[in-house]
Amino acid sequence: MLRLPAASLALLAVATPALACPVCNGETGGIVRAAIFNAEFLPTLASTLAPFPVLLALVAALRFAWPPHRLLRRRGVARERRHP
Repeated sequence: MLRLPAASLALLAVATPALACPVCNGETGGIVRAAIFNAEFLPTLASTLAPFPVLLALVAALRFAWPPHRLLRRRGVARERRHP
């Protein structure tokens, strides 16, 4: 069962399709890389990644702390049951 993941990792390690890209290795690829990895790279990366911890905290708060019925149950307040 471990053969497929091991084979996949081996293929990823030796994959060379990107080396065959004429745009990536040409002048255009160099211009694009220079525009991306310039002096503004780290501030741009930080501003791009900044919302993710906030979203993660929001999801964690909604998942673990939001349902008020858990809090009410801990305090001994019974929740109403709705039966027809």
